[in-house]
Amino acid sequence: MKKILILGVLLIFILGSISILLAQEKPKFGPKASLKGELQVYLQAYTPRERTEADRWPPPQYAWTIQKEYEKLHPGVKIKFLEAVETDFFTWIQTRLIGGEAPHIFWGHHSWAEEWGPKGLLISMDPYLDMANPYIAGNKKWRDIFDPGVLAINAAPDGKQYTINGDLVTTGIFYNKDVFDQLGLKVPRYWDEFITVLSKIKADGKYIPMSWAGAEKEVAYSWLNRFTRYPLYKPLLKEFDVIPEEKPGLVTVKEQALGWKKGIETISSERWKIGAQLQKELSKYWSPGFLGLGMSQAYDQFITGKAAMHLNGSWQIKPVRLDPLRKFNWGWMPFPVVTNKTTKYAPRPGTIKGLTLGGPSAAFQFNVPTSAQKQGMLEVAIDFLMYLTAPKNAGPLIADLGAFLPSIKGVRPAKELEAVFWKPGTYEFLELIFPNPGYVDITEEAKDKNFKLWQLYIGDQISLDKYVEEVTKNVEDAVNKLIKENNWDFSKYGVK
Repeated sequence: MKKILILGVLLIFILGSISILLAQEKPKFGPKASLKGELQVYLQAYTPRERTEADRWPPPQYAWTIQKEYEKLHPGVKIKFLEAVETDFFTWIQTRLIGGEAPHIFWGHHSWAEEWGPKGLLISMDPYLDMANPYIAGNKKWRDIFDPGVLAINAAPDGKQYTINGDLVTTGIFYNKDVFDQLGLKVPRYWDEFITVLSKIKADGKYIPMSWAGAEKEVAYSWLNRFTRYPLYKPLLKEFDVIPEEKPGLVTVKEQALGWKKGIETISSERWKIGAQLQKELSKYWSPGFLGLGMSQAYDQFITGKAAMHLNGSWQIKPVRLDPLRKFNWGWMPFPVVTNKTTKYAPRPGTIKGLTLGGPSAAFQFNVPTSAQKQGMLEVAIDFLMYLTAPKNAGPLIADLGAFLPSIKGVRPAKELEAVFWKPGTYEFLELIFPNPGYVDITEEAKDKNFKLWQLYIGDQISLDKYVEEVTKNVEDAVNKLIKENNWDFSKYGVK
C-alpha cells in the first residue's frame, strides 16, 4: 500500500513538473518567442531607401521603423531588406526558388504562388492562419484580419493559401482638369463619350490627347485588352465559368482553355475583331511615336502638361500629388465602358460600372519558400509576417508608400487615396472576374508573342486578318501546352 502511495505521489509530482515546464515553454510566435537569425526580406515597392537628388517625391521608408521595433522585440533577429532586381524578377525568383536560394520572405504575384505552392516550392500558410496572431489584441485566428474575398482569390488549385496579401491596386486615367475646363469637356463614362472628348482635344491642337506607353507589354497591351474586351466578353461569363472547383464567379485559365476547346469564342469571331478595332481607333489619339515610349516617358508627357490624359495606377497618385513639375489641377476617372452604343456585343449603358484593373495584385503579396524551413528560418519568417500584418504596422507602412489600398481589416486608406480612388460601388475590378478576355494572354509565352503581333497591327505593319491568323496559332499552342502540362481532362465536358 505504501509503495502504491509513493508511486502515486511520484506520478503526481512528475505530471506537475511536466505541466510547469510546458507552461514555462516559450511560445513559437509573438513578443516572447525566442527567435534568432538573419531574415532576408524582399518587400517590393515597400522596400525602404534613402531619398536621392533624382527623387521628385519621397521614397518609402516606414519599413525601417518596423525593422527597428521588431529587432528590439527580438534581439536575436536581424532583418536584411533586399534591393529590387533589375532583371526579369519572375525568372530571377523562380530560379532561386527551385535552387533553394530564395529570400525567406519575398514578394510574388498570387497567381505565381498558385502554381509554385502545389509544386512544393512555397510554405502553406493555412496552419499559421488558423493560429492567433499574438501581435493583434483579441485575435483568435490570423486569417480573420484578411478580407474573405482576397483569401478566396488567393487560394491555389489545391485549396491552400500560399500568399499573405495586405493591399489592393486599382488603375484609371489621370486627366488635366485645366484642359478639360478650357475646352468645356465633361469626364466621359462611356466609350462613345471618351472618343468624343479625345477628338475635341486633338482638334484643339495644343495637347496630346492621351500619353501612351506603347512599349510596355502590361500597360499598353494587357491592360488595354482587358479594358476594351471585358464589356464584350462579360455576357459570355456564365458559358466559361462552368468548372465548380475553379473559383465560382471567376473565369480561370483552366476554364478559358476549356472554353477555347469547346469553341465558345474564337479569335476570328466578329466579337474579337471588334475588340481589336476599338484599340486601333483609340490609338489615333495616343502620343506620337507611342510604340517606343515607356511608362516613365508617358508619365512625363502628362505631368509636364503636354498630354491631357494618362493611363496609370494608384501607385502614381503620390507622384502626381507631389511632383514639382505639375503646374495644373488634376483628376482621376475609371476607364470608360464600351456599350451597345458602340457595338451590339456590349451591354447597355449602366450595366457595367467604371472599369479598373486591380484587386489583391499589388506590392503587399508575400510568400515564404520551403527552403526557409531547411535553413531554420521558417518560424522567424512567419512571426515577422504576423508582426507586419498587424494593423498598427501595416497601416502606416501602406500609407507611407501612398500607392495602394489596404485590404487588412482595421486599416483605413491614406486620405489622399481614399478621396480619389476608393469609391465602393463605382467600378468593377476586372482582374477578379475575367482576367484574360479574348484569350490573348492566357499564358506568359502567348502574351509575349501576341504583344509583338499587337504592336505590328496597331502600328499598321500587318492587317487585321493577319493579326487574327497569328494570334489564333499562338492561343491554340498555349492551350494545348496547358492541357498537357496540367493533365487536364475535359472529357466530361464533351472535349476529347
